Amino acid sequence: MTVGMIFECGKDGPDFQVCKELARRLNEKIVVSPVTLGNKKTLIETCGKSARLLLDGGCDKVLIIWDLRPPHPEGAKLDCVRECEAVKTSLRAEGVKHDKVSLISIREEIECWFCADRATLLRLLSTEAHQADIPKFKNPEKVKNPKAQFISMFKSSPRIARRYSDMIDAVRLARECDLERLSRVQSFARFRERLGA
Repeated sequence: MTVGMIFECGKDGPDFQVCKELARRLNEKIVVSPVTLGNKKTLIETCGKSARLLLDGGCDKVLIIWDLRPPHPEGAKLDCVRECEAVKTSLRAEGVKHDKVSLISIREEIECWFCADRATLLRLLSTEAHQADIPKFKNPEKVKNPKAQFISMFKSSPRIARRYSDMIDAVRLARECDLERLSRVQSFARFRERLGA
């Protein structure tokens, strides 16, 4: 099965790398056909055209994946409903049938998925002598600015003690995380369900 995925990141950006790895782990028969649109404004305005091209090119389905943070437009409150409506407007303008397209809006950033897997974070950031200080995130999707949380956790880690890099660390977490723990996060569970995995 070929799944088109549309992202707001740059070419080979972290969200694409993370989702490609997670899709592979969920179903190794999935082939990901990505479109990276650089930023949220461009994704919202042009995702309809990209979805149409992916479907016309043979994709079985298309996932449009974006972080709510930062809000669109800048300075506005995070608003999933408004952003989803804007994405649907772009799809309708291109005549794309909604039954083949799924919207995956991540509240707030993709790092919230990994907040659900404290055990893997502890294993990667702790040493035998010193346990890393990892908060217990009761509701990962309500963590404010999760990327900033990861920057802090990685800097204070007894094992790593450096700044978090989404290009390196998020992809590693995607390879090593517990998928069942991530499935407690609503947007990840939707991603998994829409993949049919």
